Amino acid sequence: MPNSSNTVPGDAVLVVGNADSYAARNSLHWKRNLAIRVLGSFTTLVSLTLLLPPCLFT
Repeated sequence: MPNSSNTVPGDAVLVVGNADSYAARNSLHWKRNLAIRVLGSFTTLVSLTLLLPPCLFT
């Protein structure tokens, strides 16, 4: 781990190696998770829209 004059033992040190490889490897995963969350939110909204109005006006 690199040590310079402005760090003390115990401080977190950012080691820059393959900085964008983590983002490149996980871009598919977060995009898929976002699509699933949006679809789930939409279906929940539609189901509540279908269920709540008959319950409120009876």
